[in-house]
Amino acid sequence: MRRLWERLQSSGERTLPPTSDSYTDSELEFGRLVLPLLEDVDAMKRMLEELSRRARALEVVLDRLPVAALVVDEEGRLLTTNRAARELFGGPAITSRILDVVRRALREGTEHEAREVPLPGTPRRLRVVPAEPGGEAGGSPVDRPGVVFLVPTDRPPEVDAASLVSRFGLTRMESQVVRIVAEGATNKEAADRLELSVETVRSHLASAFRKTGAANRAALVALAFGAPFGQGRLPGGEPAEA
Repeated sequence: MRRLWERLQSSGERTLPPTSDSYTDSELEFGRLVLPLLEDVDAMKRMLEELSRRARALEVVLDRLPVAALVVDEEGRLLTTNRAARELFGGPAITSRILDVVRRALREGTEHEAREVPLPGTPRRLRVVPAEPGGEAGGSPVDRPGVVFLVPTDRPPEVDAASLVSRFGLTRMESQVVRIVAEGATNKEAADRLELSVETVRSHLASAFRKTGAANRAALVALAFGAPFGQGRLPGGEPAEA
């Protein structure tokens, strides 16, 4: 059976004849049992290769952004950080306190409650901007990898509102809403700053999602910060609600 197994692995063969002078009946029976397993292994390998390709593409996109970005898995474990995050924290390590806030932001959202964390060793604070709004407080845990931006409250990266107007046809007010949300503001904070109702802010955001093609807040924030990859969602997010 060992030689049949080795031959199947080395040759890539995925069919066996009903009878064969080269193998015993026991070996052929064994082969019929393991062939489906080998096909499953091939499928798993292709899936892992595709996931690896997407992960590399995501890292390339995030590394181009001027704002720190963290990617966490469905269990809230840190998967990767972008270049801006590594520069901000002096390396790839992220404190457990920051990760706890990131997990809560992904689980519960930040529309009604702004979330901030201190930058270790400094008086600065970071505003947590999750890729998409979560459910109600105490809702279900994160069930997919998520992207979270950490925006310094004292010096948020510049958002070129005029570029959003020219690139995507946003109105002046829509571009201002996107700019403020990209800085980490909740919908309520954006409404207060612009002297609008929360429903009007949501309406402007919905229009911005539609015009830019961004399917979640991560993609919209990335576009606001000048990401050169155009429209579309960042991997790991579902369509966002305004």
